[in-house]
Parts: sequence; structure tokens; C-alpha cells
Amino acid sequence: MKPHHVSELLDRVAASVTPMETAPAAKLVSLGRRSVRRRRSWAFAAGVALVATVALPFVLLPREKATLPPATTVNFGGLAISVPKGWKAIEVPIFSTCTAQPRTVYLAPKFDFSYGQPSEGPPGDNKPVECPGKGKEWIAAVQSGFSGVSVNPQQLMAKDGQLLEVQKLDEYRPSEPDVRLYGSFSKPFVTPTVFISGPDEARDRLIKNITWPAGPSAPPGGGLALPSRVTSGTAEEVTDGPPYHRMVAASDAKTLNQIRSALAALREPVPTDEACDLKKPGAIGIILSDGENDSAHVVIGDETCPVAVSTGGGQVRVPPELGKQLLALIVASDKAATERARN
Repeated sequence: MKPHHVSELLDRVAASVTPMETAPAAKLVSLGRRSVRRRRSWAFAAGVALVATVALPFVLLPREKATLPPATTVNFGGLAISVPKGWKAIEVPIFSTCTAQPRTVYLAPKFDFSYGQPSEGPPGDNKPVECPGKGKEWIAAVQSGFSGVSVNPQQLMAKDGQLLEVQKLDEYRPSEPDVRLYGSFSKPFVTPTVFISGPDEARDRLIKNITWPAGPSAPPGGGLALPSRVTSGTAEEVTDGPPYHRMVAASDAKTLNQIRSALAALREPVPTDEACDLKKPGAIGIILSDGENDSAHVVIGDETCPVAVSTGGGQVRVPPELGKQLLALIVASDKAATERARN
């Protein structure tokens, strides 16, 4: 499908859809006007704990439980991790990036949210110091989930039929620029979050040592898995000034049917060996919901990765401008709802 087909596609589906009854939109309109400063998924699950503990006195962590016997592969929380040659695998009760040693695979039920160790200042000075780990290569699988559902994630990658969200740790810990977090985007909180430390080429190599359980498959008829009916569509708009990001929501039947129909019309599958990473800026995330139990998060790429994926299953090719045009429909619907509320 070529980029110039986008307008034709939208015009065609707009003419073919019929309105449906929608759920009350007051809550969605409120959501659409709400500004958000951060929607990073691990901050969603753990950010409060991080802020609360950053200035607390340092508490010694429990000692390592055991070094696992030499093994080619270890299994943890549904993951299969191939231990690189010459590395060791260790079980620990709490994983801390500060104490992580190179050439080690860590398996832990919890993550240490405190930031560093106490400084060597006067008594009572609990200001933590940074824990530099640049260049170290290690892997850690942590069971307590960090993943949530970001409206528009920074980066998604497809692996093992699973949609993974990739995050940088240095947004929260600047001294650790070489650490990335990999968490299930299709099934948040189900499988462990994986931390990988090392230069870019090392992380690209080490991620191949980890196998996730298969994610949802494409619908039997192909295309993207979508709710059968949609009563809300939520997205993130990037603005030129404060607050720079804001949530927008569509609740009118015409817009929602147009969005769903445009996505349902996409049928060309993407072979797994041609998968690319969906990254911001460029990728657009839209959450479609029926207002009850069925929802799907669809991320749509641009010319650098003209692919759309659904958390319900399916990966298809898209015109590069489709994501922007669907976002524009949601923004216009949100604006119209705000104007109605004011009047």
C-alpha cells in the first residue's frame, strides 16, 4: 500500500460506516483534557516507590541465595535464558543495578528501587551516590512487573511472537546509560522484566539469548485483532508548548467507526523476518475499547517502519501517514467534545 492511498482509504471507510450507540463520554472527555507529563510504563508501576525511597537511609540487601549449577539454559517466570559461555547464573532475593557484576545472569523476584548507597558525608547525610556501571555486560530477569500499557511507547520490538516495550534506564538513573529494560507490551505484568546492560552491540547480541513465551497470534482471517465494537479511542498528542504532551480521546460514533474501519481494512501481513522497531517520534499509539471487557492497543509506524501491530495479535503493513491521520481524527473529536462541554 502506497502513502498516497491513505486519503483514499479514509474516504472510502468514512463513506461505508454507520454510527453505533456509544457509551457516555463524560469520562473520556475529561481524560482527553488531562495533561500528562510521563506515561512510561515502569514509572507507572514503580515510579512512586522510586521517588519515595531515593532519600531513605541505605539498607543492606539480603545476601545472594545461591549460584546455580552450570547450565546452558535457565528458566524463570516463563522466560528461557541461554547463559552465555563463561557466565554464571545467580538467584537473588532483590536485584540491584548498583551491585550487578559483569558476565552474570541474575534471577530475582524483586527490584531494588533505592538509588545508590549513602554518601561519605556527615552523620545523617543520606544523600545517595550514583552507581556507575557503564560498559558492564550483564542480564537480570525481575519478576515484579514494571510493564504497563503506555499509550505511545518510546520503542517497541517484536520477538518470539511477543511485542516488547524497550525503555532506557538512564531517564531515571543518568549514570546508567547502557541499561535497557525489555517488558511484555502484549501481556503486561505476566512475564518478568528483563534488564540488559552493555554497549549497543552487546545488548543486540544478548537479547537473542532470551526467549519469551509466544504472544497472541494474528486473527484467523488475518489483519489486526480489534474490538468488534468501539466506544472510545485514546491517544497521545505532542504539542509545541506546555504541557508538551496531552491525552486526547474520541467518543463520537462516526470518528470511532472510521478509525476502526481503516485499521480493519489493512490486510497485508508482515513476515517476522522483516519486522522493524516502532520508535518515537513517528509511531502513533491508539487504545481502542468497547467500554466493557474488550480492548486493543494498536501502534502504527511511519516511513521508517510502515507497520501496525495490535496487542490482541496481528502485524500488517500500513501507509506511512496513516497513524498521523488517525491521530488527527481523534484530536478533532476531542476538540469538538471540549467545545460542546464549554457551551
